[in-house]
Amino acid sequence: MALPDKPLRVKRKFWIQRADFSSESFDPVELKIAKAIVAGYDWASELALYETQLEECDDHWEDCCSPGIGFQTEDEKHLLHLCPLAEDHVQCFYLQFDTIGQSESAHWLLDHLQLEQINQLLQLFFAEDYASLIAYMEKG
Repeated sequence: MALPDKPLRVKRKFWIQRADFSSESFDPVELKIAKAIVAGYDWASELALYETQLEECDDHWEDCCSPGIGFQTEDEKHLLHLCPLAEDHVQCFYLQFDTIGQSESAHWLLDHLQLEQINQLLQLFFAEDYASLIAYMEKG
């Protein structure tokens, strides 16, 4: 998988999802900023809120969710969603959609990623190298 030598200038819209299903959307960012946000965000506080929500809710799937950050292409056909877990590991979902607003046509999941692996996936996602991203995730 060959990555570009020059910096990527493409921007991706993103949002941060909290454990109570609330989320905040942000202006699109370049890869360098995306990496800084993922690495520098206060995920420990989000995970603490998630643990509190889990203890207080009757139905995990109805009342709370894993916190995370999602990046999406402008055409909304590609989505990379990162969910932090305990001990500095992250779960990553990559979804492809056939058409805007439709349900996913394909998805991949990779568990227990560390920052270096996350940065690699972000690089591939921002470079629109989806074949290499899928291969990376399938290799596990």
